[in-house]
Amino acid sequence: DDGGIRGLSGLYILQEIMFRLMHLENTQIMPKPCDYFDIIGGVGTGGVIALMLGRLGMTIDQAIKEYASFSKNVYSNVKTWSTSQEKFKASIFVSEMEKILISAGFPIDISMQDHTFCRSFVVALPSAHMTPRIFRTYQVRANPGYNCTVVEAARATTATPELFKPVVITAQGVSETFVGARLGYSNPTSVVLDEAKLVFGLSQEVICLVSIGAGHPGPVLWNPTKHFNKRLVNLLFQISTNYEAPAEELVKRYLHLPGVFYRLSVEQGLQGIVDDYNQLGVIKAHSLDYLKKAEVSQKVDDLVHALHDCSPKVTLGVLMGHVSPEQISPGVSLLPIVPAPSSLFTGRKDILNLLKKYFSDDEPSLKTRTQKCFVLHGLGGTGKTQIALQFVHKFRSRFSSTYMIDASSKTTIEQFFKLLAQDANLTDATSTGVLTWLCYQQEEWLMIFDNANDPDVNLQENEASKFYAHGNCYKTAEMSEKDSLKIFYKASLRKNELESEHNAAIELVHELNYLALAIVQAAGYLFYNKYIQISEYLENYRKDKPRYLAEIIRQKMDHYNLSVFATWDLSYQKLNERAKQILMICGVLHNSKIPVSILKKAYESLSSNLGLEMNELQNLLQSLVGKDQIWDEKLMEEGVKMLRSYSLVEISGKETLYIHPLVHEWAYKSLSKDEQTRAQKCAQQIFCLAITLYLIGQLKEARELMQHVFEVRTKAFGINHLDTIKAAGDLAVILYSSGKIEESKELEEQVLKFRTETFGSNHPDTILAMGNLASSLSASGQFEEAEKLQQQVLKARIEAFGTNHPDTIQAMNNLAVTFHSSRQLEQAQELMQQVLEARKEAFGSGHPDTIEAMANLAAVLAGSGQLGQDEQAKELRQQVLKLRTEAFGSRHPLTIEAMASLAVSLKTSGHLEEGKKLEQQVLEARTEIFGSSHPDTIQAMAYLAMTLHAIGQLEEAKKLKQHVLNIRTEAFGINHPDTIQAKATLAATLRSMEQFEETMELEQQVLKLRTEAFGSTHPLTIKAKADLAVTFHSSGQLEEAKELKEQVLEVTKKTFGSGHPDTIEAMAQFAAILHSCGQLEQARELKEQVLKVRKEALGSNHPLTVEAMATLAVTLYAGKQLEQAKELMQYALKVRREMYGSSHPETITTMSVLAAIFSSCGQLEQARELQEQVLKIKKEAFGSDHPFTIQAMATLAITLHSSRQFEQAKELMQYVLKVRTEIFGSSHPDTILTMTVFAGFLDSTGQTEEAMELRQQVQKAKMEMQSRAEHKA
Repeated sequence: DDGGIRGLSGLYILQEIMFRLMHLENTQIMPKPCDYFDIIGGVGTGGVIALMLGRLGMTIDQAIKEYASFSKNVYSNVKTWSTSQEKFKASIFVSEMEKILISAGFPIDISMQDHTFCRSFVVALPSAHMTPRIFRTYQVRANPGYNCTVVEAARATTATPELFKPVVITAQGVSETFVGARLGYSNPTSVVLDEAKLVFGLSQEVICLVSIGAGHPGPVLWNPTKHFNKRLVNLLFQISTNYEAPAEELVKRYLHLPGVFYRLSVEQGLQGIVDDYNQLGVIKAHSLDYLKKAEVSQKVDDLVHALHDCSPKVTLGVLMGHVSPEQISPGVSLLPIVPAPSSLFTGRKDILNLLKKYFSDDEPSLKTRTQKCFVLHGLGGTGKTQIALQFVHKFRSRFSSTYMIDASSKTTIEQFFKLLAQDANLTDATSTGVLTWLCYQQEEWLMIFDNANDPDVNLQENEASKFYAHGNCYKTAEMSEKDSLKIFYKASLRKNELESEHNAAIELVHELNYLALAIVQAAGYLFYNKYIQISEYLENYRKDKPRYLAEIIRQKMDHYNLSVFATWDLSYQKLNERAKQILMICGVLHNSKIPVSILKKAYESLSSNLGLEMNELQNLLQSLVGKDQIWDEKLMEEGVKMLRSYSLVEISGKETLYIHPLVHEWAYKSLSKDEQTRAQKCAQQIFCLAITLYLIGQLKEARELMQHVFEVRTKAFGINHLDTIKAAGDLAVILYSSGKIEESKELEEQVLKFRTETFGSNHPDTILAMGNLASSLSASGQFEEAEKLQQQVLKARIEAFGTNHPDTIQAMNNLAVTFHSSRQLEQAQELMQQVLEARKEAFGSGHPDTIEAMANLAAVLAGSGQLGQDEQAKELRQQVLKLRTEAFGSRHPLTIEAMASLAVSLKTSGHLEEGKKLEQQVLEARTEIFGSSHPDTIQAMAYLAMTLHAIGQLEEAKKLKQHVLNIRTEAFGINHPDTIQAKATLAATLRSMEQFEETMELEQQVLKLRTEAFGSTHPLTIKAKADLAVTFHSSGQLEEAKELKEQVLEVTKKTFGSGHPDTIEAMAQFAAILHSCGQLEQARELKEQVLKVRKEALGSNHPLTVEAMATLAVTLYAGKQLEQAKELMQYALKVRREMYGSSHPETITTMSVLAAIFSSCGQLEQARELQEQVLKIKKEAFGSDHPFTIQAMATLAITLHSSRQFEQAKELMQYVLKVRTEIFGSSHPDTILTMTVFAGFLDSTGQTEEAMELRQQVQKAKMEMQSRAEHKA
């Protein structure tokens, strides 16, 4: 019961019960309640105890210790200054519950439902409808309720008004508010009975029902008072929470059933205790005193003996008043009516041992006389019946009676029950009457339902469902090779065979897929045809499997006399038309990995393929379509369910069908010639869908379907057939687009080899295969091999078609893309320019292919880093957007692609807001056209996220990037390049937010995945390593960063050479870490090398040269070489202003650094002017309160202060402090630093008291920050 702090009383009562039980059973270990009770339910704090004992499986001693600690901490924290009505703090309750979970060895967020210990539940009331809601640790067949966390359930059941605030629980996006069930349900015994009925059924035998109270609360009194309303409310509350009244009613109800119901609750001494944690000792004293009373001690002894003996006294139906005791019939023993197992039975030790253990005398549930059910299911012919008979034969002494029912129809089941009723002299011959009689038998019995494979005979709906509450299930699979050979030799009587014949036998049982019935059937044939060798039979079988599998069986394992095919034919006759159609199409597909959604996708594609060639498929699918001609998922599910009920198909993996190879053979060969032709046509039409799905961007579905096509054709025609190679080529293209580069490459190598050998190296199909393989090699970073192949393709196409043929120009374009990917930028640009000119000449300026070439050239220019080429790229992209808008309209995918490319150019030139607006338009358009999960939509989302990052909207960027990662993981899997890239970009944002642990975890995953996918020298792998080094650097792990950056430099040098742009960039990065490690001289030397190389290669005004100049200036500045630093930074600022304008991020950064150098040189006026410009630009770009703007404001304030402009400095810094406190809170490092600086400003203006007060705040904030850090650690 719910008793608040008095719940401790119930635990001491249970401790005495368990203690006496320990002595009675002569054991040294105190038993746990969860080992003896089938259901433990509770309300309020009684619910907390129920969870401790049931869900967590605690010992009584542990529960007492934890509950005492819980009570002290929860009920000692009374709210004093709160405006709410609740007396105690819910937050303390939650933290104490979490401590209980930890002490029991569970994580704090465990869910309710779990089958480790006994069933337990708690009760709460939804505030919107005050009827009890059950929170269970087990599953039920109706009204399942919430599977929330244990903490949430405990909060819900204890959320009594005025004690704890209500709790809100959310599931599937919908929230409900709950209060405790003390109001009306403080005694949960009736709920326990309802739950037992729901779980076990009314025929379940019951040993005892125990109700544990929390001490008598005293009489419910009415005292006249002027405060009538308040007193009335209190009275009604006492009545609704009185748990002794329902207990007394139950005692009266069960007077005629002695030894079944036990009510234990302290009668005196606890009345005045109301949630006073100082009274725990008093509660213990009164509880122990109560247990010493003679009548109570006798009651406890009776209960302990009942638990020890486990002798059922009554059914649940009787206990709940549904069946009267007079209906119980005396037990009658029946002789077994089960045949002996076949003499051929062999093996199956695994399942026999499982059955032995399940029905063992030592099994705990049999001690409590819980009825048990075991389901053996599987394909016809796997030996289910023989396993059951062998079990009965081996363990027949275990059961007093064994029955075998033919469960093939309702009629045969009813006939059996009538016969059993006659033998037992029962007046009620119905299944209900027979099963009720069986429930009261004192000895163990076993009932076998054989041939229970008709879905219309639903044993769950039959009264036999009483047996299924505690069900177990086992699928009878194929036999082992060893057992298969044993049964084969035993049935065929073949002995001392030659090694060649023994090997043939091994091959034969493998061909028969180790199916018991098929093996016995083959062995029987050989037994009657002794002149035929095993190897000869095997050869004949392979030529004509249907004939041999349909052969009438002569050598029988039992009374069963049907062949394998005949067995399945019986099942086929019971299928409805819908299931037959599904089975027919499955018979011509591959037997494994058939997508469940394949037929739905076929039907949805019919609207665009209504030609005559699709008629067969359309007719076949009509049985799965509703009256409104819309695909009906339910009809498909029903068809598959019927096939599964006969074990003709299985669901394997994620929504794919699997058919046993022999069933697959039977499903096709059993069709008439016309039906086979029709099925083949339908299959071919379905195969066409794979390409359609690929073209519309449904890559995952296309990949699964084309994989299926490839496997079917390989099996049907062999790997070297033209149709198989065509499927392999198509699959390779889809794999490539899906990011499965290595798998694509392997297939393309096979395709190229076959086509070269079959057609020669100059055949168009061979050249196409060569080009596809080159694309995969390029994507996997094997640029040299890719380039060689593409050169061959280009040469072959020039020879075959000439230089101006579209295929030749496309080959040129592909080679240019490889040059671009391998950073051979000049060659890429030159070739892409040729492609553009050739397409202009061949097709004209407005042709889609010409516009595509223009877009490709723009991409090369944008990535070249050459001065002014970013601007050229932007102009080209503007032209592309204009031409595509005119040609296709503004909502065409190609127009939107052009818009996205232009947005990239705008961002590169510093127009971040314009770029962001354009990317938002792109995302909106792609979502509308393709949907939110399309790859192009996700790509648009990723680009917008990067822009949000660039403009400092980090939280929004993080959310969007996380969303992109989630979708790509679900769509492509964790190993897809796009998924890995999404991880890398998310890590970059986390790094900027200084969430370094999460960043490192992600970046280490990226590095591992890229190393596995591409190898350690691929540019993307090197980039991943460099990113991780940056994170080490940013988080202050300088030595780790230095080591990693040095590795990056070495591998880049080795891969690309010392003069390659990537090597120079790695050198610059390594110089940066040397700077941070204080090795300024080495950093300066390395940075001077970088500057020199870039000047020579790119010129003085190239962006990368200017970047090298700026970073060198920073190192010179740190080394106090101020004049040289100033000179370099002034030049960098001049070039960046000319190149990007004053508002570009890089220009602003340069201005900020130069201002700092001016300040260090004592040129405060020049520093102030620059800082004011920076502040103005950032205000216009981001607003006054953006972190970037605030940082600029703080820097300017310090310069003003240094210039002795104290009031202006103070005013600015005061604003900075206000905004940082609002954004970050008072204990954030940036806020603390601002407070410290501002205190200094106050000192300068003579406001020493305010300065002192601020410094005290600083100390307090630092202590809070340290405390949080220690707590986190």
